[in-house]
Amino acid sequence: MKRKLCIAACVIVCILVLILLFPYILMSFYHFDSVQVDGLMIHISRGQQTCIAGRYLCEEYTPNLEIVIPDTYNGFPVVALGGTTHIQGPPSPFYVDIGSIYINAPKNSEYDAVYIGDESDFEDHEVIHLPFRLYIGKNIRDLSFVLSGMYYPHINEDESITYYHPVVYITCAEENRHYYSVDGKLYSRSTNQLITDFDYAE
Repeated sequence: MKRKLCIAACVIVCILVLILLFPYILMSFYHFDSVQVDGLMIHISRGQQTCIAGRYLCEEYTPNLEIVIPDTYNGFPVVALGGTTHIQGPPSPFYVDIGSIYINAPKNSEYDAVYIGDESDFEDHEVIHLPFRLYIGKNIRDLSFVLSGMYYPHINEDESITYYHPVVYITCAEENRHYYSVDGKLYSRSTNQLITDFDYAE
């Protein structure tokens, strides 16, 4: 009888310990370390042993600048463009950030911001499309949070506004099991449908 009570007590103690540790285990599983590699923010989950590609920071633009989403980082596969990087935090998007090059308005003024919309929203202003070549690695399986339609305002000497708009020409690794590219555009392998999350270069 005493032995049964001892076993029952041990089981109860183990359950209570697991209940107390569960939030910490869950947070550890979803905790990401972040590093910037060649302008690309990579979020690393050691619990899940995967990586997410986040913002690409462009600080000097040249035509058709190449953005490479690697197959792996530090041995962990890069599996998504954008996504949740902390159980309690907001998701981290993938997008091309050219703000440090073109946004020149006084801080906290009207044009000290990125505008999101369609080109028709800016028809009264000059719009310049900036092409980037985006290479998507073989392990990408999820486009969790891709931002597009981003227009960066620049105040010219005559006080007119020019909006700079990043667009992408995509090349996808042939080994990728979820996506493929044709003529610079990305398609789903399962449906053969065009992925509309991106602003494509013409």
